Amino acid sequence: MEIPSLTIHENTDTLFRNLISLELYCPNYSCTITSYAMLFDNLIQTTADMKILCESGVITNRLHLDDATKIFNHPYEEYACVKENHFLLLNQNVLRYRRQRRDYYIRRWKVYRRELKRVHFNHPWAVISTVAASIMLILTFLQTLFTYIYR
Repeated sequence: MEIPSLTIHENTDTLFRNLISLELYCPNYSCTITSYAMLFDNLIQTTADMKILCESGVITNRLHLDDATKIFNHPYEEYACVKENHFLLLNQNVLRYRRQRRDYYIRRWKVYRRELKRVHFNHPWAVISTVAASIMLILTFLQTLFTYIYR
């Protein structure tokens, strides 16, 4: 997968918005920048995604990771109607990959939950003792809290 590189600095968000507006209101321009912004919007969801792209050399970041991530958390589809998406195939691959990863984590959580139930809660007494220990822990916390408040 090849992506054109990008340098992020203080004016990147403004630059993207202005170029998207130019593409929207001038019929002679193609939607290259809008497609590019939509691609990065699909790629970057968290700061971990931004960190991976920075480490791989796709993005040169001159901001804090949180600020750089916020730049691409705007839904760029709302700013412009894309006549032709230059990165359509790449966008579809990214969305398919994200769906697969989400399904993988959902399946993994179900396996962990089933394993926890099979190994640790295989007997009714294990469930009863866990509930009793949780209640005692909560009551101990409340007793400590009220002792501290009503001193």
